[in-house]
Amino acid sequence: MVAGLIGFVVLFPFDGPISRTLKNLPIGGDVKREILTIQQFGGISSLVLVGLLVWLLDRARWRRLHDLTLAAVSTWGAVAVLKILIGRPRPRFDRPWTFLGPFRRIMVDPQMEMRHSWEVWGNIASKLWSMPSSHTSAAAALAAFLMVSYPKLKWLVIGWVAIVGLARVLVGAHYPTDVVVGACIGFMVSLPIVEGGYGQRLADRLSKLFGRAA
Repeated sequence: MVAGLIGFVVLFPFDGPISRTLKNLPIGGDVKREILTIQQFGGISSLVLVGLLVWLLDRARWRRLHDLTLAAVSTWGAVAVLKILIGRPRPRFDRPWTFLGPFRRIMVDPQMEMRHSWEVWGNIASKLWSMPSSHTSAAAALAAFLMVSYPKLKWLVIGWVAIVGLARVLVGAHYPTDVVVGACIGFMVSLPIVEGGYGQRLADRLSKLFGRAA
């Protein structure tokens, strides 16, 4: 959290220039395709892949997948709420200093209508969901699971989260501080869940509850 706060304070004044510079880099071909692939680390497909690998290669730890599931869902929920509460327009609007919150509105569509950050229909609200980065938070959630379950992977997965964040800025989806905040939330939510085995505890309680009901 301290590292994230420092990163936010340092980067925030330069959010606009950094974002414009990186997204305007002439990147194409295989490099661009690789970037688009890398940013999905932490997404559903990678969660399923990690789950299958743990199940096939490390059956003794399979119950930890409950922790991974709870961490991923909890991180997604926290980020979704914060996106609406913060209401920061995407870099395409080039308004890095604007934070709408849930009450202010901005013009986002061709019909020139004013919209709130909570208007989820018509793919409108996502244009106002720049902070925090959900891709980066998801990557941090998966990284938290891997670094706790397999400590030797710690710096590898932390570095991968940083690469995911960079990729999100390169594709013009986020400002640098968006990915910093996203990473912090992912780790802050997921690490306690994985370290405390709360997913396994929840699974055990649900199993007992439904067992009794049956």
